[in-house]
Amino acid sequence: MPLDVAILNSDGNVMSQVSLSTDIHAELMSAASCSRCWLLLRMCDYYREITYEHAELPVLLDELGGIISDPDSPVLGVAIELQQLVSRAIAMKHTVHVLPD
Repeated sequence: MPLDVAILNSDGNVMSQVSLSTDIHAELMSAASCSRCWLLLRMCDYYREITYEHAELPVLLDELGGIISDPDSPVLGVAIELQQLVSRAIAMKHTVHVLPD
């Protein structure tokens, strides 16, 4: 049962998403904690739905960039995928939703 980070359309349907397994989520939260990524840490509860407002997305993008800057990070791949999703949401002027399955 993955945790989905998604961009939704006006009807609430998923337009784009990145799915996180429990293991990847735990690794990502560990990396976020070490890097003091406070916005990213809002998704620490695997079973809680949250929304990142459009105004928050540039900071979230920066936080993901900090994780990506560590080439040895075990979550490098998913951090890049999330960064691409957040960039898309910024360009589209959308919010980003974290949706437990």
